[in-house]
Amino acid sequence: MKKWMLACGLAAAILGSATGASAAAIFVSVDGQAQPWLWDDGTGFNAAFEFGIQDGIGPTVVDAGDGIAVVAGSTIDVAYLAGLTDAFGNAPSVDALGHQGFDASSNPGSTSEVFPSFYMSPYPIYLNALVGTFADALGNIVGNPFHVGLGGSFLVPVGATQLQLGVNDDLFSDNTGSLRVCVSDSGDCPSSVPEPVSVALLSLGFGGMAARAVRRRRA
Repeated sequence: MKKWMLACGLAAAILGSATGASAAAIFVSVDGQAQPWLWDDGTGFNAAFEFGIQDGIGPTVVDAGDGIAVVAGSTIDVAYLAGLTDAFGNAPSVDALGHQGFDASSNPGSTSEVFPSFYMSPYPIYLNALVGTFADALGNIVGNPFHVGLGGSFLVPVGATQLQLGVNDDLFSDNTGSLRVCVSDSGDCPSSVPEPVSVALLSLGFGGMAARAVRRRRA
């Protein structure tokens, strides 16, 4: 787990304990080479949702084990917080909307294969945009994959037990960077929590706990 994820999680827990509320959001990293789902036409696994050439890594997966209730009929909120990616091997340069000069949508990429966005709507959906799908415990797609971009609320379909996140590309191995994303089952994602703020919150949380301990000892 990334250090910033630990910091965000601890900060949320500290703030929650201070206010009497439980943490209802988690913070995850979506690598620039993360495919939103995997497929294998040889076995038939997600064969109806083929894209690209399968040269990326697996998706970022969120489920009940992360404290997020992925339950049919409920709503999961996803919000881009920070971070950049790039689809051409350069320094990361674009946010969760992707390369807005490159409309991937239903078009084929440089591999002559379609992008994950081929199975989504509405268009346009750009190259390297943040995208996702709901799936069962084995990773089989449930319902329809969807464009996340800067964020949105997504209804969990029947049969889904996890959320999968990745970027919209057909050729992943030259991608760089990563995106920091909030996922919540109760609408508690902040609009923006850059890493330094999260660390500052963590420090404040520990500082407040220490101050209370000193006051109790003096009393």
